[in-house]
Amino acid sequence: MNNHACIVACDGEEWIRIDCQLIDDSDNVDAKKAMMEEFDWMEEAGYTLDNPDFQVLYIANAKSTIADSDGNIKATYEF
Repeated sequence: MNNHACIVACDGEEWIRIDCQLIDDSDNVDAKKAMMEEFDWMEEAGYTLDNPDFQVLYIANAKSTIADSDGNIKATYEF
């Protein structure tokens, strides 16, 4: 499985690109409970704590770049 991801967003003037790894934390029952408490629609949509399709992911080894519309880098971050 390739767990690398790239998330890109633009507001018309600036864009952000986040390169990262997505780590599967689906065995973390506390994280699943917290998600279900935060998003009340999940139970209605059929999500249960033991549902194998219910994944919990977190971002690791992230590097982000913020640039203007011409591609000039304004900032970079690692977290």
